[in-house]
Amino acid sequence: MKKVPFNEVLTRARFNKAKRFPSVEDSRFANGLLFPSISRKFNLKEQEKIFTIGSCFARNIEKYLLDDFTLPTRDIDLSGLILIDIGNANHNRILNEFNAGTMSQRINWALDDVKSSILPHGLFHEGNDSADFLIPINNIEASTPLDMIIETRSRIDNVYSHLKTSDVLFLTLGLTEAWYDEENKCYLNAIAPSLIKKHHCSDRFFFTNLNINTTVDLLSESFTKVLDTDIKKIIITVSPVPLFTTFFPRDAVISSSKSKAMLKIAAHRLADKFKDKVDYFPSYEIVKSGGTEAFRRDNIHVKDEIVEKVINYFIKEYIS
Repeated sequence: MKKVPFNEVLTRARFNKAKRFPSVEDSRFANGLLFPSISRKFNLKEQEKIFTIGSCFARNIEKYLLDDFTLPTRDIDLSGLILIDIGNANHNRILNEFNAGTMSQRINWALDDVKSSILPHGLFHEGNDSADFLIPINNIEASTPLDMIIETRSRIDNVYSHLKTSDVLFLTLGLTEAWYDEENKCYLNAIAPSLIKKHHCSDRFFFTNLNINTTVDLLSESFTKVLDTDIKKIIITVSPVPLFTTFFPRDAVISSSKSKAMLKIAAHRLADKFKDKVDYFPSYEIVKSGGTEAFRRDNIHVKDEIVEKVINYFIKEYIS
């Protein structure tokens, strides 16, 4: 337990202009949303190269950073691929990483010059059926030609070759619930239960809920590697997009709330641990302050106009 002296606490409170939760008259409240005061650790410069990693909210963020920054993840070549509908606005969602395990290993592979296209990790290939449990796609239950999987992984590797030469890492934590490939010792973004049952290989995969300490440990290792590259600034945030489906015997609303609480604590611990190198941005707090009105009819995906407000605030606060 950390003990803070009485006088230090009072001094700290006296100089904290944002110590009270904002009312509707507060300047931090605007257009139905709360915009917490930010004591940023560093500035960003226009057209710096930002490498974004995370779930679908990371893809939303990219769209509104395009005018001010260089984004390697937006330049992925999807020509000839059949894994996704490339007509979708978030065309690069094959880059989605949902949990700290998959994010960490993807970073480590890129910085260690390991090509995922030659790895068996998360690759399901039994009989005539193939699937990639590292890449989240709409119809994971359908078999995909093995050569298409390898080609898709190669395209992703090409994107991640830009990681070590980027200026900023913008990482959005999504979920704590994850699947694990015991055979190859790696975390997964998805599984295909019907294929696994069909080929009787359930012993290869198991479910895990990444706790706070595991999340911090996984990302601490990766952040240490990242900060040895050209990247000297890391923004970490938590996605306001809730858990789609829970694998616990409880309501998804409760599982999602617990998951986000754990990720928020982990994010703050990482920001504290890496001092002036890792900063926490409250995108989760801003979006959730708008209630269900901030989301589309599915109560999952954030409305575009809300994402735009979040990123406009981010740019206002961070660009020097």
